[in-house]
Amino acid sequence: MKRLSLVLIIAIAAISALVALSPKTSGKSEKLIKHENSVPGRYIVVFEPDSVQGFSTEAEMSAISHNIAAEYNAAVDKVWESAVQGFSAEMSPKDAERLSRDPRVKLVEEDMIAYAGNVQGSADWGLDRIDQRGLPLNGAFTYAETGQGVNVYVIDSGIRPTHAEFGGRAAVAFDAVNDGQNGIDCHGHGTHVAGTVASSTYGVAKQANVYGVRVLSCGGSGLVSNIISGVNWVKNNRVNPAVVNMSLWVSAVSTTLDSAINSSVASGVTHVVAAGNRNLDACNYSPSSASSALVVAATGSDDAKASYSNWGTCVDLFAPGSGITSLGHSSDTATRVMSGTSMSSPMVAGAAALYLQANPTASPNTVMNRILADSTTGTVSGLDTVTPNKMLYSWLGDSQPPTPGSVTIIKQVVTADGGTASSEEFTYTASNIGSDSFALIDNDAPPADRYVNPSIYVQNVSSVITVTEETKLGWMLTGIECTETAGGGQPNQQNSTTDVSLKTATLIVEEGENVTCTFTGTQIAPTSAPVTVSGRILDTQGMAIRLERVIAQNAFTGETQITTVNSFGYYTFEGLSAGETYFIMAADSKRYTFSPSIIQITPNEDLLDINFTATNRSE
Repeated sequence: MKRLSLVLIIAIAAISALVALSPKTSGKSEKLIKHENSVPGRYIVVFEPDSVQGFSTEAEMSAISHNIAAEYNAAVDKVWESAVQGFSAEMSPKDAERLSRDPRVKLVEEDMIAYAGNVQGSADWGLDRIDQRGLPLNGAFTYAETGQGVNVYVIDSGIRPTHAEFGGRAAVAFDAVNDGQNGIDCHGHGTHVAGTVASSTYGVAKQANVYGVRVLSCGGSGLVSNIISGVNWVKNNRVNPAVVNMSLWVSAVSTTLDSAINSSVASGVTHVVAAGNRNLDACNYSPSSASSALVVAATGSDDAKASYSNWGTCVDLFAPGSGITSLGHSSDTATRVMSGTSMSSPMVAGAAALYLQANPTASPNTVMNRILADSTTGTVSGLDTVTPNKMLYSWLGDSQPPTPGSVTIIKQVVTADGGTASSEEFTYTASNIGSDSFALIDNDAPPADRYVNPSIYVQNVSSVITVTEETKLGWMLTGIECTETAGGGQPNQQNSTTDVSLKTATLIVEEGENVTCTFTGTQIAPTSAPVTVSGRILDTQGMAIRLERVIAQNAFTGETQITTVNSFGYYTFEGLSAGETYFIMAADSKRYTFSPSIIQITPNEDLLDINFTATNRSE
């Protein structure tokens, strides 16, 4: 009861002070800011600083706001006492115009709708790009800091804090929407953005804490007044060192929102915001028009400005934004691919978290200057003459990336007549090497016979490199030889492995190490000598399987033969050419799968017992 009485006394005192300041209206000119895409009947009201001087608590500001709102038939929604001093409310246009003339009011602004700023896409490459100065990609993301101990506040559509990729480092902080979601993401944008900041696989700052500040609805839109509430909450409640990410856009400049952001930055919180996705001047839209925000535009994987990305003097730098893989909100293991400056902004927010881990007392101005000073200049193509040409580089300040290693893949052939050159093209699939696939031709005219990536980092099992040669009819892979050489005085281990039967080399590249792998292939000489190949199909209990198909494919010509096993499970191929390579395959059926699925043979005489085991799909 004593506490309640105290609050009432404060509220009454605040109301009395405000009423005593001045009459309800004056002869001042109208201070009403209108927007083309406003929400009818909703307004943002900001007090003159002198009219609320000395009133700083939420209770005081609420009392003042409700009092003045009642004078103009306005219904108060949100109240702000920190980032800006004012409130949002519903009222008629006539009452809003009258309120704007009140000398206690600095401005009245029509409320607007803000939107999550993403477009759909497909690919994953962004982390790989930001830790290196230029292309090509090297297949890895290297880092020294992890953002541990830094708190990142994602003002967006909420978050799925239970996602496995967050590892218990995510939480709901605030929900301005009040629709019963209690901060949980029902749209997906906020979880994706938070994942780019701090998830263990897709995040820049893999050990940062990340908090959802929900201001957008399940439909991906929300009131500007809700965003102001989110900024106000962060300013009052954040735990330093702190970073804010705002991957959203408003269809015009909101004077009040920009003021709130600038106020929050002045209090010590770095704000990173998306430039927007309209291919227009970012200065014409909030929050990218906020003078204190770090504004991020988007590039594609070719380092060109993304076609959708906003531009202009308000842009500070670029980061990857097209086809970024991060977390989905549909389950605790979900992922999804999204594109937009919304995906670029959290990469910079993550980089800010890396810097703040090593420099926890750095001011927002220091963080911004460090990021811009260490960015890579002149790499973004497709720009006008006024947009800064800067690309995010994640190795900030005194931190230095490790010495890169290199990988070279070489194809070497031996033709049927003993030659060492051929016009045949050999295809390879690969992981973590900078390209998913490539082709080599050993025509004695380098570099057609080799693939080289001179800038490789492999730090853990998830980034081990694999290279696999695809089957080539008429050729047999006879050897894979890898050599590992230390470089620059760095120690190294001989830990790469090869498997000719799988046509695969598995490479681990230490710092500064040079790894060269040569895939040797021999052309298969055709011969007409006939041989017979036979075998049997049994189930897992040793019982014969009937009426299943077996296929023999000539590796040189591609010609196939098909036969059916008899009642005792036996099959036979007659008239196969001796010395040629064949793939013997048991064709999966509706009822069975077979092990092995393919057997490779090069018979010089009749072969027996080329057998398969059938497993019933119901087992």
